[in-house]
Amino acid sequence: MENTEMEDKAINLEIKRLLENYSIEYPGEKGIVQTIDTLRPLVPQKKQAAHYHFQLLCRKIIQELVYVHPLFWIVNAGVFIFGCLLISSGGANPYLITMGIAPAPCILGVAELFKSWQNQMHELEMTTKYSLQEMLLAKMVLIGVFNLFLNLLFTATLPMLIPSLFIWKLMLYWLTPFTVVAAFTFYIANRLRNGYAAAAVALAVWLSVVLSVAGSPVIREWLERVQVLYFVLLILISSVFLLRQVFLLVKHPLQFAGKH
Repeated sequence: MENTEMEDKAINLEIKRLLENYSIEYPGEKGIVQTIDTLRPLVPQKKQAAHYHFQLLCRKIIQELVYVHPLFWIVNAGVFIFGCLLISSGGANPYLITMGIAPAPCILGVAELFKSWQNQMHELEMTTKYSLQEMLLAKMVLIGVFNLFLNLLFTATLPMLIPSLFIWKLMLYWLTPFTVVAAFTFYIANRLRNGYAAAAVALAVWLSVVLSVAGSPVIREWLERVQVLYFVLLILISSVFLLRQVFLLVKHPLQFAGKH
């Protein structure tokens, strides 16, 4: 009996020695994502009508309204009111004020977009019936609609305060910085894998630009002389770049989440 136990121990030690010579390398994040992307087409899915997915997205957008931090709405409303008061006082260029406050909802929106990941709640969200892509898309649509609402409200309010303003010029001075800063912010977010850091960097850069323009009459005069065509081209280029960054983020959200 003792001989059998000793033989078993000897065999176990030998097996342990042999196994210690092997090392198992865990797959990296890139390998995991590639495996998921490879297997995804093989998973059977129920075919759903387009209107069903649209209803699902609308339902998720409504749900996200509840989870958006109240500070997001308060700060954006405060920036909007501050801009209107500053313009109505008559001491500031309304077009430059419009350009200065336009990116604020987008910068704050990026911080709100990745809030769950910064708070280590994305893994819990992944267990719900909505995919990460659907959640991201719902939040982006919500923030985009809110930006559009602010844009329309601002451009409709200012001509009431100053009738001599041109609505098309206000729209131009709003959309240009919005698309440029949005593209830059999402680019930084994709590189840093940190929504709060991306928002902070974008805010710091944009404040530097605004202060430079405000403190330089030469730059302000140059902006007034820039042809509309160049603004439109910049909007188009920035929009394409922004859509590219959003596509990368929505297609591979795990790459972002994996950094947290």
